[in-house]
Amino acid sequence: EHPDPNEIVLSMNASGELFLGSDRVEIDSLIPRLQQETKGRAQTSVVFRGDEAIPYRMVVEVIDRVRRAGVARFRMAHAPLATPAP
Repeated sequence: EHPDPNEIVLSMNASGELFLGSDRVEIDSLIPRLQQETKGRAQTSVVFRGDEAIPYRMVVEVIDRVRRAGVARFRMAHAPLATPAP
């Protein structure tokens, strides 16, 4: 599978470390980094992948900063729910 060139993956691990693609980024620099990455690319979408152990307040903080960066297309990725055994 080839990555979508119009998609930026933003992820956070269980320790709260934030990554833009494979680059670690501090939450305080997320807005300018996203603005830089999306400049002139109106079709770009940001996909957020977060560890299930991340506190809800941290997820909300990331979403808020993505929106403040002017990103129009944003979605959250998740692992499929486990199917209960019959």
